[in-house]
Amino acid sequence: MEKIYFDEKTYIWKDVFDITHIKNDVLKECIQIINYMEKHISTDNYGLFNKRKKNIDINEKFEIYTKIDEILNAGINACTLLFNQNVGKRYNKINIDGWINIVRATNPKQPGFEIKDNIVMHSHTDLNQKTNSFVPTYTYVHYIQMPDNLEGNDGVLYLEGKDGIIHNILPKENDIIIMNGNLPHTPNTARKSTKDRIVIAGNVGFECIKKNKTLI
Repeated sequence: MEKIYFDEKTYIWKDVFDITHIKNDVLKECIQIINYMEKHISTDNYGLFNKRKKNIDINEKFEIYTKIDEILNAGINACTLLFNQNVGKRYNKINIDGWINIVRATNPKQPGFEIKDNIVMHSHTDLNQKTNSFVPTYTYVHYIQMPDNLEGNDGVLYLEGKDGIIHNILPKENDIIIMNGNLPHTPNTARKSTKDRIVIAGNVGFECIKKNKTLI
């Protein structure tokens, strides 16, 4: 896994999880979920699950039923490996959630990535706090489909670095990018593309919960 620095305090990790052999099946699963859920929501963010309230056995494997689950499992495993290698704190609970996100080439549903020429960032620490969800240690993003016909900064991932400086990176299909949960970021549109940007992403948070002692 490659660690990419943009400045001394701003960095991401990048790895590859090649899904070329199952890409068509993954896209079909994504479209089925989107077609079902878009009748009930107004954004292009399609939540898959949230396992905050359930204590997850740290030795238990993530249950895999679909091709999307294989990608989510790869992201969770990559985040767990990072935490064990770089943080090393004790934990007995792993909180996870997952979603599909689209940036449509035409008529994106998001309220806007730019307001008055300013790039609008978000972090998943802030988003989860607003929904009273868990604090994510890491956010991972797997790039299923990337736009084409790119010009300039079309399709890049913007990241807010030290002193508010904006950095960017252009992911490739099959890339998994992992960032700290509190890193401000946002994807850019690609208005001339013939393909939408489709990602499968999630948050992973590690906790050490005090267990109640009982007298028997």
